Amino acid sequence: MASNRRNGYGKLLDYWMPIKDAGEAIGCLATTYTFDPELFEEECLSRFLKMDTEFDEDGALYLIEREEKLCAIKCASILVDQSHSDKKRSLRWDMLSMRYNGKFHPKISVLYWSGLIRIIVASANLSKPGYRENQEIFGVIDFILDSGKIVDPNAPVHILKTIVDFLRQIINDYSLSGFLVNNRSLDFLQSIKKIANQLTPINGKPAKNGIYLDTILIAPGRKNIFEQLENLWIKYSNKLPRTAWITSPFYDPPDSDNQPAKQIWTILNKKGDVEVNYSCPFELSTQEDKKFLIMAPESLKINELLGRPLRNVNFWGISIHAKDENGSECIRPIHLKNIFLENIDWALYMIGSSNFTTPGTGLGRLNNFEANLVYIVNKSKNPDGYKLLKSSFLVEEYLDPQEIEFGRTYSSEDDSDPTAPNLPLFFKGCEAVWEYGILIRFHFDKDKPIRNFRICDESGSLIFDKSHWCHIKEPEFYRFPWAEKLLPSGFHVYLEDSLIPAYWPLNAEDGKVLPTPDELKNLKLSELIEILCSSKSLIWTMRKILKEKSLKSESDEKDREYIDPHKRVNTSGYILQRTRRMSSALHALSERLSRPVYTKESLDWRLYGPVGVKALCNAMVKEVEKTHLEKGVKKEELLFFLTELAIEIGNIDPTISDNSLTKKEINDELKRFLKDLYSTNISLINAKTNSPIRKYAQKAFTAIKLM
Repeated sequence: MASNRRNGYGKLLDYWMPIKDAGEAIGCLATTYTFDPELFEEECLSRFLKMDTEFDEDGALYLIEREEKLCAIKCASILVDQSHSDKKRSLRWDMLSMRYNGKFHPKISVLYWSGLIRIIVASANLSKPGYRENQEIFGVIDFILDSGKIVDPNAPVHILKTIVDFLRQIINDYSLSGFLVNNRSLDFLQSIKKIANQLTPINGKPAKNGIYLDTILIAPGRKNIFEQLENLWIKYSNKLPRTAWITSPFYDPPDSDNQPAKQIWTILNKKGDVEVNYSCPFELSTQEDKKFLIMAPESLKINELLGRPLRNVNFWGISIHAKDENGSECIRPIHLKNIFLENIDWALYMIGSSNFTTPGTGLGRLNNFEANLVYIVNKSKNPDGYKLLKSSFLVEEYLDPQEIEFGRTYSSEDDSDPTAPNLPLFFKGCEAVWEYGILIRFHFDKDKPIRNFRICDESGSLIFDKSHWCHIKEPEFYRFPWAEKLLPSGFHVYLEDSLIPAYWPLNAEDGKVLPTPDELKNLKLSELIEILCSSKSLIWTMRKILKEKSLKSESDEKDREYIDPHKRVNTSGYILQRTRRMSSALHALSERLSRPVYTKESLDWRLYGPVGVKALCNAMVKEVEKTHLEKGVKKEELLFFLTELAIEIGNIDPTISDNSLTKKEINDELKRFLKDLYSTNISLINAKTNSPIRKYAQKAFTAIKLM
């Protein structure tokens, strides 16, 4: 179990941060039912990416660092239940809406750094209540990597493979977010599966702490929780459990048949004393003859299935009153879910997303998607492991059955049911694409029936409707230009005369459609050179540049008096000074392009981004043009710079590491850039003027096989 201040307890956000020497961030993927985009980006992603800036304090610098670091990773995706995907968010990361008619309810996080893969399975949604307020439970499994291989030969890779396969199947079956968008997540998961496949799974062998690990996953077509629990239990013990402890914030309605409360008895010992214990949130009762009001239905007392006496159903209280990090009194709702089974020799502990409800346990006609981790321990052989598991099970006070009032089922905003309708499967992908400008592309499934519909933007303005679709002969794709500066998070789809729209989330097909932060637009040559040549990070250098700009705006540089008379002279326009500065910048640029790169977007950032090669070329042109040199001299200087740049890029030998782009992929892109550089400046290179610099340029471009 995750631990921090004491055994069995920890902060979930802490586990989005890598351990020491975890290496570069490669990618992350998480699942949730309810969703808070701000928490995901500003709290989770910022920790995962090891960002130095904060959204509230650093503003523009935060956007710049986010831009740079998200470009460098393979994937940043969140899988969300479709009914909770209607949030405003950044399109810098993908949100895959799960188009399932039941609840998409698992809480899995897959975090991958070059030296570490981490799996988190939790009860907490990716929301502020889940991560900041509720009492939740989670489990963490780390796989340490060295040169792309899992270090521990006994690592529980069966867990890793099972979860990756589970997620891949979900995306393939229930995400209609578009081929390239889905593939970012699928390729990321496949890269992890490839690492896991290098080790042979050793099922039935305990981890280093002597605790066995497994999973219980709920989805259409899978066995229910009770069948899976029984199958796991009999792998380790030939005697069924005698005791069950259950915690859940949600149960079946009071007037229901309460199948989970019946089924729990079927996996307990058939002879002798057995008991089921429910750990429930409670308050003081207002009735005179009752002391406690527990937030659970009376139908949990069911035990007639095997003729058990009533005394074998016990209730224990968990207080929702607690203290926050500052020691102040606060309400901390119970949102954790677990089942603890044991007999005299063995204990099995299941934690995760499954509430003790019919859909949550897989007993219904339309079941939830759920994910749970299972810990199994031999109590006599590993008493410390048993104590560790028990320490995270919340139970505070035994409640006398004569003093209990059964109240409403506990409710929480974090798991509230939505009111908006589901989006029909006629509506497939909704993507922002680059086709000589930014276009929005709607993808329709013509084989699915559809009623009248209207698609509106976030302000309510009509974008498209069924009559227009029919008028243009019912195309599979509909594209239209997007002229606004900011892209929307999605579109509202009104069906028939409904006043409440369904939501159609938008994703970016690639980074070309996303705007560059204003602070990185049109950087001066001197600023680009400072960024490229600095041994500090981009953010450190940009902070310095922005500070200098702020100071300059407060006090005109021209009015300053310098003690040193040489400082009165602006030498930035001198050819020799520029040549020296450019030489350092080109060398730094070459080193930067030689480093391992993990995504095509990251390579594009280095070549075409606001602090990349193309930006340096443009800044150099502007710098030369504003000088007072003769036109011919300006052309010669620019040609010399372009030649030196081409030579540097032509001599790059890319460094490759695990999961990075291959040398061929990088070299092909570098050649493409050089060809574009040559074709753009062909008139300058092949001018009739017979100067030494022009001969030097023609010889250099011939050597790199561009002419």
